[in-house]
Amino acid sequence: MKRALVDAGCSAAIPPRLDVRQKRFLNGAPVLRRLRDTINERDRPISERIYEPMTKAEVVAAQRAWAKNVTEQNVDALLDLYDFGAPDEPLLFKPTLADVIRLDRAGARSYFVGGDPDYPHDKGFLKNGWKTVEFQSAVGPILKAGGLGYKDMGHYVFVDGDGNATRADYTFAYHKIDGKVLISLHHSSLTWLPPIDT
Repeated sequence: MKRALVDAGCSAAIPPRLDVRQKRFLNGAPVLRRLRDTINERDRPISERIYEPMTKAEVVAAQRAWAKNVTEQNVDALLDLYDFGAPDEPLLFKPTLADVIRLDRAGARSYFVGGDPDYPHDKGFLKNGWKTVEFQSAVGPILKAGGLGYKDMGHYVFVDGDGNATRADYTFAYHKIDGKVLISLHHSSLTWLPPIDT
């Protein structure tokens, strides 16, 4: 018979007959220690968040608000569109012009305005002075399984004050909490362009 440690769909089965060296390794393994601690705290809820039904129109409105806050360089209003969640359910944000995935408000703020020594390569995306942002969804926001969220993928085009356009690919996931549509996942990268034959 195997002893199984199970948490949130992740299981680690430990055979009952381990030699001394294996037991010492497993008892000291940080991942299993954390898993064991989580199981011991099973009475504490992982997340008490309540997600609400939403509509495609609400997602489109959230995208328009995102574009408006980018062009107005309103970082606080922009960050308020993201759900920074909790340690067990953080935001997942991979910005266009950065290689570091952001999980919290400080990391997202740094990407948009720069100035955080923890992210020395951030120059401030909003400082590019974007005048327009146009979302070009592949098929429009799609209802996620379970009906309590939407996902969307496509291209968006940022145009600066000199008329220079930057095209990037995006993926967003949205959910609604306390009557507000929030971004729970945002991945963005520059659009790949095939090489020009000479």
